[in-house]
Amino acid sequence: MMRTKEELDAIADRAKAYYHGGIKDQLSDSDKGRFVTIDANSGEWELHDDMLEGILRLRDRVSDPEPFTLRHITITTTRFGSAPFRPRR
Repeated sequence: MMRTKEELDAIADRAKAYYHGGIKDQLSDSDKGRFVTIDANSGEWELHDDMLEGILRLRDRVSDPEPFTLRHITITTTRFGSAPFRPRR
């Protein structure tokens, strides 16, 4: 069954909410760059170096999952600032 963009966006939003709501806090610096596959329905998740392997492991544990995969990274802003606007000539 084909899903609409709105349905896919809803799956992504739910999975990202699980990630930012607690999964991310359980991961360490050594997990940076690894894939996190999250079931958007239950919040169950798998961490793996291979995206497909994470999805397969999640499907083994969760019946009828809605998997969404993202890469665990830490983004740190080291500086805020701006320069005055200078129009191009």
